[in-house]
Amino acid sequence: MVVRSGTDADAHKIELIAGKSGAVKLGAGGAAIQVTFDEALLARLDRHPRVRERGRSAVLREAAAAFLKRKEAEEIDRRYREGYAGTTGIGGQLDERAGEAEEWVAQGVWPEE
Repeated sequence: MVVRSGTDADAHKIELIAGKSGAVKLGAGGAAIQVTFDEALLARLDRHPRVRERGRSAVLREAAAAFLKRKEAEEIDRRYREGYAGTTGIGGQLDERAGEAEEWVAQGVWPEE
């Protein structure tokens, strides 16, 4: 991993090159990229034990993979909400019968502890 300090005191340019192996492995056709970080964020990142153990590149690959996985899950959730929008589904049935449940609870006899 190569770290280059730019002229901007508030940021570092990091060239991500295949380093230590991580959970998200760099394939044979991996691409080197440059990322600009705020110095405070970079310092916090560098203090983390996992970064010290595995290297920045591996941790940033894991973060990118986790980000994409989270966004895919959010898209699936959005599609479900969109697909069920305007339908009452079981929620509407439960809302209609909520009064019945309250009556039953009020009539229930509960054992003394």
